[in-house]
Amino acid sequence: MGALYFMTGSCGSGKSTLLAEVKKELPGLSAHHSDDLGVPGVEEMIARFGSGDAWQAHRAREWVRHAADAPGLTVVDGQVRPKLLVDAAREAGIGSARVVLIDCGHAERRRRLLENRVQPELDVLDTYAWAAYLRGQADVLGLEIIDTTGRPLANSAAELRASITRFAAEAGVPLET
Repeated sequence: MGALYFMTGSCGSGKSTLLAEVKKELPGLSAHHSDDLGVPGVEEMIARFGSGDAWQAHRAREWVRHAADAPGLTVVDGQVRPKLLVDAAREAGIGSARVVLIDCGHAERRRRLLENRVQPELDVLDTYAWAAYLRGQADVLGLEIIDTTGRPLANSAAELRASITRFAAEAGVPLET
C-alpha cells in the first residue's frame, strides 16, 4: 500500500510551480495534477454526481484509491477541500496520507493571476473566498501550510521538498518507484 501527499490551494498559490521545481531534483517522484483526470463542467458535475461538492468528494476518493494501489509515494496537487481528502484516506484505511496547503496572500495571488498567468477571469471574489476557506480548513485541521508570499521560488520549493521527504520517511515509503 502506498502513501498519498496531497497539495491543495487556490489558483495562483504556487502548487504546480512548486511541484515542477521539486520534480527537477526528484525526477522519479510520482507526481500528478488532479486536473490531469479532467474537470467536468458544472452541468456535468451536477448531472453525474448531484453537485460540485459531490464530484469533489468522488475525485478525492479516486486519488486516495490510486495512492493505495500504487507502490511508494504519490504526490498530487489540486484544489480539493482538505477535509474531503482526510475523510477519504480514513475511509480507505490509508494511514499514510498528508494534506498540505500551499497558500499566498491576496495581493500576491492577484499579481500572479493578472501578471504572471494573465488570467483576469480568475481574479474574482470566488477565488479569494475559496482561498480563505482553504486556509480556514487548514487551520482547523492543523495542516502544514507553505506560504509562498514574497518568497523566492527556490526557498518555497526547498520547503516543499523537505516536507515531502520527511513525510516519505515517516510513512516508510520510497520517494521514487
